Amino acid sequence: MIYASNVDQVAKDLEAFLLAAERKATLKLKVIGGHALRWLATNSPQYSGDFAANWKVAINGIDLTFNDHAVSAAGTAKARSVGQIVEGHDAAMFQQGSAPAVSFSFSHGGPVINRARVGDTITISNSAVHDEPYAWKIEKNQIKFRDENPDGGRVIERFITSFRNLPT
Repeated sequence: MIYASNVDQVAKDLEAFLLAAERKATLKLKVIGGHALRWLATNSPQYSGDFAANWKVAINGIDLTFNDHAVSAAGTAKARSVGQIVEGHDAAMFQQGSAPAVSFSFSHGGPVINRARVGDTITISNSAVHDEPYAWKIEKNQIKFRDENPDGGRVIERFITSFRNLPT
């Protein structure tokens, strides 16, 4: 026969271990989600900035909304008022990595990522559209990209390749 002593202490130790593991896993989930969002926004081709600015984050769902002129034209005055537009920068001709669109995407998606918990699914999507849905055209490399966007389209495909090559 086996006798167990100190069962209450073992239960407390196990509970503390599980809580610590959950906290660490939640932190890792948020770090990976933040890395993914920043990578996608930074490595997106830009002209108006709408594609890069419109990486949307949802928890256990999908956000298909689109902020037209998020950082250019109609959105320029608003963006300038919160410090997202650098004076003298042509807001109509951004390029891959331009800060206003990257900042817009991260400032809207980051807080959503921070609400994630273990067991949640973080979905990052892009529904950029003007006269036609062009998020898919960018991903399929069906747009003629300017020299300022050296990596062109296939943003998600390139991210997946980059993510797979991260050190473990």
